[in-house]
Amino acid sequence: MPYLCALFDDATQAVIAEAADRFAASSPFKKDAKGSSFHIPLIGGLHVYTREEISAAVEAGSQAANQPIEGHFVRWEASARGRLRIVVALDNHDGLVRVSSCLPRGKEWRDELFVDVGSLAGVDESDRAAFVEAAATAFPITESSKFVCPSLDYVDSIPKKAPVPRPKPLNPNAAVFRPSVKIKLQKPTKKKPPAASAHRKWVRPGAPAAKAAAPMEWAETGPTGRQPAIRKKQLQRPAASNGPLARR
Repeated sequence: MPYLCALFDDATQAVIAEAADRFAASSPFKKDAKGSSFHIPLIGGLHVYTREEISAAVEAGSQAANQPIEGHFVRWEASARGRLRIVVALDNHDGLVRVSSCLPRGKEWRDELFVDVGSLAGVDESDRAAFVEAAATAFPITESSKFVCPSLDYVDSIPKKAPVPRPKPLNPNAAVFRPSVKIKLQKPTKKKPPAASAHRKWVRPGAPAAKAAAPMEWAETGPTGRQPAIRKKQLQRPAASNGPLARR
């Protein structure tokens, strides 16, 4: 988000840079890219204005007050986004009031003002409080910790997201992929029908089909009780015949 900020003087820039160098040399703390100046964000949401309009507002502020912006450091802190910051407070300045009135659609920082020193992403969250305490011990902030901001700057550089790699198109002339390991596919086994019994029953051609066997029934077998038995039909004797096979 584009915003207007106050730049520190050279002496204050050097002190903050020295602190960042010492932290980075002895801890997972990471400095920002070289070439960036330490500053205090003041008015954001300026994408609705042109550069000419913003420059005109800054010029109007310099005419309202010709003295630099003054302030003092308050404390070290770790932000919720994992950034090492120094909270600051600015003295009343007529020039800033004039700039803000010329950019009514801008959004002033309503929370405490600060200067961003670097990243604490490499420091475990449970250790960040101890890190801030160590920073305050190495670079203590007292009542005499004051600074001067002689100029304002417009920051419009928005960090670009890493491009998402696109899949490469398939090459129609590419060789057919053949796996190096041969995979043996097992053929499905067919179930063999049950083998027919070797014993065959001879049936005379033209003979009537055999009747179904009588089911198992209970038959009275005596005083011991009822026990299962297969009741068979009595065979009937053939009628007497005068043929050659008749019983004598």
